Amino acid sequence: MTRQNQDECDSDGESLSSLESGGLTLLSVNSFQSSVTKEKKPSTDPGKQETLAMPHVFASSCAIGSAASEREVEIAIYPEPEKDGSKQRKFKRRVGIAALAVLGLIVMLSTILGIILSNQNDNPRNVVISQAGDYMVNDSKPGSGANSASYGYVYDILVDFSEESLLLNERSPQGLAFTKLVQEEEARKEKSKYLADSGIASIEELKEGFEESTTPMRIIQRFALMNLFLYTQPDQWHFSEGWNDFIGNECSWYGIDYCEQFEVRRIDLSSNNLVGTIPEEICLLGDYLEELSLGHNVFSGQIPSCLSNFKRLEVIILKDNNLSGWLPAGLMHILSLKIVDFSQNTLSGTLDVLFEENRPVATGLQIFDVSSNMLTGTIPDEFVEMSSLSKFTTDMTNFNW
Repeated sequence: MTRQNQDECDSDGESLSSLESGGLTLLSVNSFQSSVTKEKKPSTDPGKQETLAMPHVFASSCAIGSAASEREVEIAIYPEPEKDGSKQRKFKRRVGIAALAVLGLIVMLSTILGIILSNQNDNPRNVVISQAGDYMVNDSKPGSGANSASYGYVYDILVDFSEESLLLNERSPQGLAFTKLVQEEEARKEKSKYLADSGIASIEELKEGFEESTTPMRIIQRFALMNLFLYTQPDQWHFSEGWNDFIGNECSWYGIDYCEQFEVRRIDLSSNNLVGTIPEEICLLGDYLEELSLGHNVFSGQIPSCLSNFKRLEVIILKDNNLSGWLPAGLMHILSLKIVDFSQNTLSGTLDVLFEENRPVATGLQIFDVSSNMLTGTIPDEFVEMSSLSKFTTDMTNFNW
């Protein structure tokens, strides 16, 4: 190999090294010859370019071996083929599939949640009454001031008589009534403190009045009445004096006909456009309520079965409503009963449910009217024992006196 050829070879070597480091591929002699041989054949794939037609092809001739065995070697250098974007397409496709899966999951969960909420709304115990918010004060939520003494005092009394989830639900009638009662306790304490600090009233006088108005009986009674109001579309009542803001002694509210030592004895809200269900909380008055007259309204749903637990009830009138379901089981064992009028509803079942074996019956019953309903069956023999019964009205024709 001549000196000139050696210089050229050295120069070409440096060039090849720089090209290779720049991302170009250095092919061996055999690879180059094989490539050339293969690529002389016409390609049937338009996406594949023949090597000889590729740009940026460099060649160099160097003498390899001794001077006695010189031969020319062709060295071809090709640039790295560019990436074709197939990986990007695959990535985008996978992202799209994942996005569709997430969207489908969201739709499915939304549907399930909608079904659950729909079922809850169908339950009268979960009724949400938007109008009731107009009758609360300070916009306080149930649970606000949970560390206060008033909150704890009212909560400890009511939690035994109402479901905790409803009591702490800011949109339920129970939650709204609970909030109002806590606020009342706070207001009483602030007023008592002011009167005591200013010397207007003595501590003994304030203590006596405070304890009288905040006994558990009074709190339970007001809670029951508030629920009756909030469950029956309060903005539709014809007359609601006292009920609108729950201010003052509940014995002065419209329809509270009689109280004795702050105990509500008679409620008459007949023909007052009460719309909704009769809340079970009304049974919290069962120890002393003597009359419950709710006739000629728009009540629907069932008659609360807990009415049979009343101890002093004498008169119960629910006539001319849209009440359905069965009669309260064991109702005829309230010994004080004198008048029962459930006429003009859509009640079903039999009269047998009114009685239970081996229990005394209301022998003082005077009027019993269940006409214009959907009752079936026969007249129980227990009615024969009611010597005071002067009026018995029913649509049933099968009598077995």
